Amino acid sequence: MASSAPSKNVSLKSRFSSEADNLKQLERLYWQFVNENQTLHRLISEANERQGSAVELSAALTEAQQILQNLEGSWRREFETRLAALVSHGLTAVFGEPLALKVENRIVRGVLSTELSLIRGTGTDAIETPVLGASGGSVVNVLSLLLRVLLVISARPPLRRILLLDEPFAFADEYEMPGALSSLIRELAERLDLQFIIVSHEPALVDAADMAYEVTRGSGEGSAKIKAIKDRTKERA
Repeated sequence: MASSAPSKNVSLKSRFSSEADNLKQLERLYWQFVNENQTLHRLISEANERQGSAVELSAALTEAQQILQNLEGSWRREFETRLAALVSHGLTAVFGEPLALKVENRIVRGVLSTELSLIRGTGTDAIETPVLGASGGSVVNVLSLLLRVLLVISARPPLRRILLLDEPFAFADEYEMPGALSSLIRELAERLDLQFIIVSHEPALVDAADMAYEVTRGSGEGSAKIKAIKDRTKERA
C-alpha cells in the first residue's frame, strides 16, 4: 500500500504534463486560425476594393470611349462639310456650271466606308454620278487636286503646306486650261496659304505662278538648261 502513492503521483504528473502540451498545441492552432482568418478577411476586403476599382475603371473607360466617339463623329462631319464645300467651289469655278461633291459614310462589314458622288446641276434636274464613274479627264484631274489640298490642310499633326505636283492636269481639255485652272491654283494658294511646286508642259500655268523656270535638254547626255522666265517676287520688291 505504501508503494502505490508515489506511482500514482508520477502518473498524475505525467497526465497533467500531457494535458498541458495538448493545451499549448490547441493554443497554437487557435492563433494560427485567428491569423489565417484575419488574412482571409484582408484578402476579401482587397478583392472587394479591386472589384470596386474595376467597376469604376470600366465606367470611366466607357464614358471616355463615348466622348471619343462623339468627337470623332463631330470631326468627321466637319471634315465632310469642308471637303464638300471646297471641292464643289473648285469644280464650279473651273467648269462654270453647278457641280457639287456629295460625301456619304456607310458602315460596311463593321468598317467605315466613304463614298463620293458628283452632282451636276440643281433641283430636280440634278444628276448624281459616282466619282469613279465620272466622265471627263478634266473633272478627275481637278477633283484629285482638290482632295490632295484638303488632305494637306486637314492633317493632324499639321503638315507643311507644300504640294509637289507632276502634270496635275494631264487629262484636262485644252479649252479649260488658259484661265480657269490657273485661277483655281492662284486662289487655293492665296486663301489657304499653300505653296505649289508644279512640273508641267502647259505654259498657261505660268500665269498662276510667282516664279517659273523653263527646263530644256542640254547638249550633253543627262544635262539640262534651266532658265528663269518669271519672278513675281522681284516685281513686288
